[in-house]
Amino acid sequence: MKRIIFVILGCIIFLTLGFSIGYYIDALEKYEKDVKESNVTKICDFEEDVLSLNTDNNNVHEEYSMNIGKREKEIVFLEGAIVVFKKYYPDCDHENIEEATLPEELYITTENKILEKYDGWKIEEISDERLVLYIVINGECEKHYIIKEHEGKIGIFYKNPGIGKQLKQIIDINISYFREEDRAKLKDGIEVASEEELARIIEDFTS
Repeated sequence: MKRIIFVILGCIIFLTLGFSIGYYIDALEKYEKDVKESNVTKICDFEEDVLSLNTDNNNVHEEYSMNIGKREKEIVFLEGAIVVFKKYYPDCDHENIEEATLPEELYITTENKILEKYDGWKIEEISDERLVLYIVINGECEKHYIIKEHEGKIGIFYKNPGIGKQLKQIIDINISYFREEDRAKLKDGIEVASEEELARIIEDFTS
C-alpha cells in the first residue's frame, strides 16, 4: 500500500516538475522573442532618426548655400572711374557711345544698385576703372538728319519720328546762287545717316 502511495506521489511530483519546466521554457522563449522584436524596433527607430537628422542637415546646408549664393559681391571702383553708355539702334544698326564720370556714390556698390541707378540699362563690362552699360532702343538713332532749304539758306534738321523735325543748325549761305538741281534737292530734303555723311554734303555745298 505504501509503495503505491509513493508511486502516485512520485508521478504527481514528476508531472508538476515537468509542467513547471515546460512553462518556464515557454516563458523564456517568449521573453527572448519580445526582446528581439524590441531591439529591431529600436534599431529601425534609430535609423529613421539618423536619416531624418541627415535630411535636416542637408536642408540646412542647401539653405545656407542658397543664401551664400544670393549674397551680392561688392564692387569697388577706383577714384575717377568712368561710366560708358552704349546705345544700339537696330533699325539703323548704329551704336552711339557716350562717356561720363562715375558718380562717387557708386565707388563701392553692387550690380543690383547699379541697375537700380540706371534703370533699363544692362551691364556689359565692369573693371575697377570703368563701367560699361548698354541699351537697345527701337527706331533710328539721333544722328540721322535732313538737309533742307530753310528761309533761303541751308537748314540741318534732326530726323526723329517721335517728335518730328527739329532744327539743328543753319548754314548761312544763300541757296539762290546754287544750281537749279541742288536747289531742287534742298527743297525736297536730303536725308543723311551719319555725322560723316552730313559733313561731306555740307562741304560739297559750301566749297
